[in-house]
Amino acid sequence: MLNSQILEVAIGVVFVFLIASLLATAVREMLEGLLKTRAIHLERGIRQLLNDPDGTGATKAIFDHPQLYGLFDGVYDPAKLTAFRKRIFLVGGRRQTRTLKNGAVQTSDAKRLPLFSKFPSYIPSRNFALALLDLIGAGGGDQRASGGALMETLRANAMALRPGKVRDAVLVALSEAGNDFDRARTSLEAWFDSGMDRVSGWYKRESQVLLLLIGLATAVVFNIDAVHLTRELASSNSVRQQLLLQATDVQDKLARHHAPTGDVRLDDDALVTAKTGLGDLIGWQHPGRWDFSSNGILNGFYILLGWLITGIAISLGAPFWFDMLNKVMVIRATVKPYEKSPTEGSDDRRAAEPPAERLEPAAPRAAALRTPAITPVQPEGPILSHIRLAVDLSNGPAPLLTIDGAPQQVPADGFVECALEVGVPHRLLLTGADAEGVARSWQQTITLGDEDDVLPISATLQ
Repeated sequence: MLNSQILEVAIGVVFVFLIASLLATAVREMLEGLLKTRAIHLERGIRQLLNDPDGTGATKAIFDHPQLYGLFDGVYDPAKLTAFRKRIFLVGGRRQTRTLKNGAVQTSDAKRLPLFSKFPSYIPSRNFALALLDLIGAGGGDQRASGGALMETLRANAMALRPGKVRDAVLVALSEAGNDFDRARTSLEAWFDSGMDRVSGWYKRESQVLLLLIGLATAVVFNIDAVHLTRELASSNSVRQQLLLQATDVQDKLARHHAPTGDVRLDDDALVTAKTGLGDLIGWQHPGRWDFSSNGILNGFYILLGWLITGIAISLGAPFWFDMLNKVMVIRATVKPYEKSPTEGSDDRRAAEPPAERLEPAAPRAAALRTPAITPVQPEGPILSHIRLAVDLSNGPAPLLTIDGAPQQVPADGFVECALEVGVPHRLLLTGADAEGVARSWQQTITLGDEDDVLPISATLQ
């Protein structure tokens, strides 16, 4: 069974992994600001979406349109695209791309923008859809259709496009929209967003590999040895208690920032303070650990193993370890009072009277019988019931949920379960923004009854 000492060791290890993950995330963001890899993936995704591997056709026209031209500094130049290699373990192979031209599939070398390119890291789907519809509506000329003839002009110009993905996507959007221009634009926005989901997958996979490399480098540079860390926490009660106080303080700071923004982040001063507070648990204060004369190769193996564990832990990301820290803190808060006042044994396990004494008749009492007083049983606390709130996360970033003014964390799956007092009105408020950045909200006041248990509630920003 878990006791408070094991949980305190777990809290200390999770806390160190959280601080190391925050350091690695800061390094990753710094590299992203220099290398612009998110922008490189975005440009490549748009070329694939428009079936334009060279970037000289629809891609060039889209980025030269006023809806997108003001989003980045400079001019989109397809001549800067270069082929890149995809490495699988230690084997290098050139990445290929397939395109459809005149009904035939053609294979060519995949291209990408070079590093440090001045290109937007994010393009609103509305801007993209408006630019594409405007280019189609122009029909190659300077006059735009207006009034009721707009949709007919768009259909006629779309039919004149070269057969391919763009033509099919536009025709489907126009056919589904009828004579509603806004509906056609919304359909093209959804088409663009689905293509960007694939781009997000590229970036996440690349970031995962990069975070693993940064995590291993962080473990070596700061000498964050998971094996040594666990041993020190298990053997020193004072170190555990000191780290527990720091973990509680950092948890409060992260919770205050996480509630309104949905991100796990510490400011630079707080991050440096947290790292400095780890003391001798990390760093190169003990060069004698590399003296292999006594422990031999086994000591070095444990050090390398500790670095490897730390590197893999850092690659999981700061949000993972922040959630883990919250869960372990809750478990410790449950176990600690139990250890202070353990459950009493049952009557069957207590010392009982000898059987002979239980069979003898009881002697008459000298005192008169008194009517026993009946004491009403009072509940130890308020009666609670549970709700299961399903938050719709499909329209934008994770919104902010408050219950009776207290912020609540919304998990990635959107399901929030919590206990509320029965018979008391509770106010549920959900605030956030949709994909276009427009502020939205949802609120509801509920009063739970005794029969309510895991009451399902659906919440969608309006």
